[in-house]
Amino acid sequence: MNAIERMIRNWLLLCFSPLGAFLIGATVNAQTGVRFPLAHWERALVGDDITPISLGIGLDRDLGERLSSSVEFTMLYRNLLGDLESADPLEVESQGWTGYFEVQRKGLSFTYRSMYFFNNSAEGFYWGTAIGVRRVGVDLRLTSALDGNFTSGLSPFRDNYSARCTTFPIGIRFGMRSGLDGGFSDLYLGLGYQAGSGKDLFSAPELQNAELDLAALTWTFGYAYGIGW
Repeated sequence: MNAIERMIRNWLLLCFSPLGAFLIGATVNAQTGVRFPLAHWERALVGDDITPISLGIGLDRDLGERLSSSVEFTMLYRNLLGDLESADPLEVESQGWTGYFEVQRKGLSFTYRSMYFFNNSAEGFYWGTAIGVRRVGVDLRLTSALDGNFTSGLSPFRDNYSARCTTFPIGIRFGMRSGLDGGFSDLYLGLGYQAGSGKDLFSAPELQNAELDLAALTWTFGYAYGIGW
């Protein structure tokens, strides 16, 4: 097998198989680094213009010249440290009423991704594929409800709602990462499709006008710092 064939084989394994990445890594003197996403955003819902920030931990492994892979776990930091953010307001209209809700988003993601560097080494600008599993949750708390005459009364809304679902985001990611030699950093941007989208999180008919659908088009961006050896 010549060098070109070996590179193509390794790239295919890297893109589509986490196990394949480890098989490649076992055949080379690979560098490894532990990463800590310090500022990570990802879009999961249609109404997410600016999503809450996430924190996480991950592992990078260089697989030779220009090739690297990474696994990463992230979670909304309010889930880790408690509700540190003020709740996002939400207005929902139903049956002539307007309900005002506090929204608490919950989420965690596990992502595997490949990286192909444009330099002749595993550092600098890169692009690659990403695939993962994401757990999305939303809790709603009704703060007030008014009818068309701006009077309170028996509204169609309950005091509390809760929904959870699992999605499978796939896509591509671009970024710039330094080499896994001591301290390293990674600035990245990703675009993709969220398998399992196109359905409402909440089945309650009074919430059908709420922008709480799972988004088909997703994006991710952030910054991670790590320590390599």
